[in-house]
Amino acid sequence: MEAPVSAQQLRTRARIAAHALWDSLIRPEALRPDEVPWHAEAIGPAWITAVLGRGVPGARAEAVTVSGGDQGSSLRRAVAIQWNAAGTTA
Repeated sequence: MEAPVSAQQLRTRARIAAHALWDSLIRPEALRPDEVPWHAEAIGPAWITAVLGRGVPGARAEAVTVSGGDQGSSLRRAVAIQWNAAGTTA
């Protein structure tokens, strides 16, 4: 017989489910480096600049395009990044 689920476990499950539902319905774009994109479409220029361009003065992602990929035990997507001149030079 399986052990009963504690109140703390239920609260944790409910919190995770609420976050998953929010991300699925609203599809917020990740903006800061401390935010982990929930899905590939949440990766935008601001997040790419903050994460990948942080060590390059003046580098800025101008556009991010998510395309293709496949789905197996995980979802894989192609991400193309268009950088400004400082980012391209680096």
